[in-house]
Amino acid sequence: IPKGKGIPIKNPKGEIVIRVINILTNKLYCKVVLKT
Repeated sequence: IPKGKGIPIKNPKGEIVIRVINILTNKLYCKVVLKT
């Protein structure tokens, strides 16, 4: 299981939360880049 970006977390829920946040930020970043 790949860890978050430089964030050591042992509980799977924390890793899932980090993955969700990363996915959401990536989507927002892509939207901003495509708009500009």
